[in-house]
Amino acid sequence: MPSPMMFFCTPQKAYMLTDACRTLRSRPMGKTPGGVNARPQVCEQCTLASRVDARKVPTVTLAAFLDGRMPAAEGN
Repeated sequence: MPSPMMFFCTPQKAYMLTDACRTLRSRPMGKTPGGVNARPQVCEQCTLASRVDARKVPTVTLAAFLDGRMPAAEGN
């Protein structure tokens, strides 16, 4: 099983797990029934998603992230 990978999400301006990015994108858009979380607006217009799925963004393992290493922000 591959280890979780962290990257810098430019639209949300936060460090995020690649799996969390996929989970957020799978949420429904707009109004949702009670108890269901909607997709964040920044994820609706995200152009980074295809690069995250292809692992073409700078990443570090979760263990390295917890040890203090940070992935570079996209474009740096």
